[in-house]
Amino acid sequence: MDELQFWQTSAFACVIFMMFMYSILDGFDLGLGALIGHVAANDDEKKVLLRAISPFWDGNEVWLVIAVSVLFAAFPPAFSKLLPSFYLPFLFIIMLFICRAVSLEFAYSGKGVSKLGMAVFSISSILASSLGILFLGVIVAGVPTDNSGIFKIGVRSVLDPLPLMFAASWFILMLLHSVSYFSHKCDEALKERLMKFARRMWPVFAVLFAAGIVLLHARIPQLFGKVPVIAGIAMVIAGGLAYRAVMGSKKSSYMFVFSALAMGGVWMIVAGAMFPNIVNPGGNESGAMTIYNSSAPLGTLRVVVSASLVGMTILIAYVFFVYRILRDRIGSNNY
Repeated sequence: MDELQFWQTSAFACVIFMMFMYSILDGFDLGLGALIGHVAANDDEKKVLLRAISPFWDGNEVWLVIAVSVLFAAFPPAFSKLLPSFYLPFLFIIMLFICRAVSLEFAYSGKGVSKLGMAVFSISSILASSLGILFLGVIVAGVPTDNSGIFKIGVRSVLDPLPLMFAASWFILMLLHSVSYFSHKCDEALKERLMKFARRMWPVFAVLFAAGIVLLHARIPQLFGKVPVIAGIAMVIAGGLAYRAVMGSKKSSYMFVFSALAMGGVWMIVAGAMFPNIVNPGGNESGAMTIYNSSAPLGTLRVVVSASLVGMTILIAYVFFVYRILRDRIGSNNY
């Protein structure tokens, strides 16, 4: 590996790590949109759950912003081809994030909880997360290109069983991750309902993940010769089993760590399945867009990766500081 390849690989690793951090930090508050209607028995409990994410939700999205920024700066040709192809899906997801932010601000005010605000918050959270995961699955499964090299995404690509299985299993994992966070921010009655929800969802995730791995092996068997893919599968299995083992026990505080481990395993699988491609080709290997043929010059890569490392260090320190300061439970009397 020469110097240019080192910096290209480092930039790719930075994007994957940033997306992993975004998944574990913003994943639990995105999952709240699906959870809140099932586990909250009244307006007070809804306020407790919303109060648990109010200091963090906008800050968590910084990881997504800087990941996209690094992708743009380190691999500009790839970004220029991705954007026209995914323009409408990206625009729709951005609009969903806007609706989610506005509805969260107005969901609870005064004495009650706005039913309209909660409905918009739940729908936009579910759609934004599930569609984002689905299109990541499409990118991993492979996107066909036309003669000019522009990606063509059709109904067939979106309804492909592999991306759908990928999206379904990751969405359930996100819900389990949400439970692991909120169960330690609320009272015992709400916590018990969260654990009951997790007990129902865990077997669903296990079945979907196993089916997804079987489908991935049938579709792209060569991936199982890559160390990151095997390591990622092992991380998901270990994290999932450990999560189930401590669920509802005195060690349930470790659930967040184990669901984060499983999410890290998913990103290891994604990285191993894609590397060195930016987007996996849909049958045209010769036209594949890789980190090697789509990167910025060496000098730019050095600046981008170095700035990313400094920025990530500051963000991680901020995350530990803020979450430690606001680690206490939230009762119905302190929202």
